[in-house]
Amino acid sequence: MEIKVSVIVPVYKVEQYLPACLDSLVNQTLEEIEILVINDGSPDNSQQIIDRYSVQYPGKIRPFIKENGGLSDARNYGVQFARGEYLGFVDSDDYVAANMFELMYSKAAEESADVVVSNYFNVDEALVSKERLNIFKPDIFNRSVEESPEILLQSKSYAWNKIYRRNWYVQNNFSFPRGQWFEDSAVIYNMLYQANKVSCVTECLYFYRNVRPDSITNSVSNPKLFDIFKSCESIYAFYHAHTQSREVLTVVDRVCQVHLFVRLQHIHQNGTLKIRLLYYRKLREFLDMHMPEWETNPFYREAPQKQIYIRLISRPLLMYAYCYIPKRILNARRKLMKKAD
Repeated sequence: MEIKVSVIVPVYKVEQYLPACLDSLVNQTLEEIEILVINDGSPDNSQQIIDRYSVQYPGKIRPFIKENGGLSDARNYGVQFARGEYLGFVDSDDYVAANMFELMYSKAAEESADVVVSNYFNVDEALVSKERLNIFKPDIFNRSVEESPEILLQSKSYAWNKIYRRNWYVQNNFSFPRGQWFEDSAVIYNMLYQANKVSCVTECLYFYRNVRPDSITNSVSNPKLFDIFKSCESIYAFYHAHTQSREVLTVVDRVCQVHLFVRLQHIHQNGTLKIRLLYYRKLREFLDMHMPEWETNPFYREAPQKQIYIRLISRPLLMYAYCYIPKRILNARRKLMKKAD
């Protein structure tokens, strides 16, 4: 049987979530699928679960075991064994809609696209799913990024809401940076630019759990948070080496601004004083280096929250004073604002 999609699933300390993930994959409506489950040196009972599924679904599950190297390393490891026409990546604490890969492969075949993107769900602790419609202008797709730069903003940086033509992926020597946080943003935008065409399906097909306490989303005191600057440096270096289009480079500015300010908001609300101060300083340095006119950019005037941050970053003394405000006062202020809303 010719494999249409190879799904790579890195596994590390996810025994609580892994069965739901694998159930959603072995029951895909696309029959011509293989699921490469990469045990990345997981110390829990994940391997027992993998063994059970590989026995029950020998034609679909392909198990692998390797020494721990992190998410990026496990993904890169899986790619070398994939046989499908397209590649997909699924994080083992998430799950997908039953028709995800059938719909995405059909769109890829119809458009002969190197990359296909989908919308997704955010899943909370109560397993309530909230639609995240990153694709709100589907008519901008079925083009290259050079032709339609806004594709970068609507595709998002995630590896898991996309499929990729395998031969194209391998020929371009794509890989995720080993040992780096925000590994998706470091490479996905660069991949999108090199695609002959980026297509989309508008359905929400991926269920992303963002509630694990050890996830990047919920970590605000780890120095690896500053890897977001490495990712943005990678994006800037790539695009300035590959295009002179002012329209494309303007969107690249916006892409990096979104990533940096989302992280800023999270750190400011939840991070330690040391982390907050250091992040503010590094953000100011990054903006001054890459976007010297950042203080007048309309992006920072779109919402009151951003206006507060921009005033802080542009006035170091005010920034330091604000960082020293006790967290309990900030939390009380946020509660009052929520009640007012």
